[in-house]
Amino acid sequence: MDKNGLTECGHASVVRLHVYGKDCRSCGSVTRFVLPRLRKDFPSSVCVHVHEFRKPPAGQRMPVLVALSREMHLVVVEGMPDYERLREVIQAMVSLCGG
Repeated sequence: MDKNGLTECGHASVVRLHVYGKDCRSCGSVTRFVLPRLRKDFPSSVCVHVHEFRKPPAGQRMPVLVALSREMHLVVVEGMPDYERLREVIQAMVSLCGG
């Protein structure tokens, strides 16, 4: 993961969600099921950036989701997220930023 890549974004969103995945079942499920729901629930507050993570470190749970607010609040979720908990975290970040 590139630290500069987390902060560089041309979107006006309150929260940036970076999804680091590889070709696996959990990563595919996030792409097919979790991300569309987030886009529906937060159409203008959250932008999503998907990155391929070809060779994660040994033992790294995949996917890795990194949520970053404009105020630099950072939340990292490793592995398949529970959608409702992820939604609550994103909602809290949006609310903290006045979005």
